[in-house]
Amino acid sequence: MTMRVTVARSQLGLGLALCVCLTAATEVPTTIAQQPALDALVKDVCQKQVLLLGEDANHGSGATLALKVELVKRLVEECDYSAVLFESQVYDFIDVQHAIDARTASPEQVNAAIGGLWSTARETAPLVAFLHQQAMAGRITLGGLDPQVGGATQRYTQQRLPAV
Repeated sequence: MTMRVTVARSQLGLGLALCVCLTAATEVPTTIAQQPALDALVKDVCQKQVLLLGEDANHGSGATLALKVELVKRLVEECDYSAVLFESQVYDFIDVQHAIDARTASPEQVNAAIGGLWSTARETAPLVAFLHQQAMAGRITLGGLDPQVGGATQRYTQQRLPAV
């Protein structure tokens, strides 16, 4: 597996610091969880404060998404990462946090807030369930980084935010 890794410090105070970009030539194996390269990457980034995952040359192939799912799960479980942020709308994740606080959040609500490619690919379903469980247990904070309004699956910004 070919990886380009760049370390970057952050003042976010959310948990971790790094940018991992899989190069266009990356061949992602089918048995991702057992790969020595993934073990090495987890070890290398475990003590960082921020982790940013780029996209592959295909803008989100299933194998790359599966790798990201496994990486995120391992970083939360093994390295105590405390926040997972998506390039997704801030407002929907604020609504998710309100639902988490009220103990009413569902995996479907988390999935809709994530939106875009991540919410529609079957490879990410295990991650959505995992993130929901971890957020409901208070182990992680979920969030979006995009201030835009009206994504395809972001129901809060489509239906309820206009009334606010």
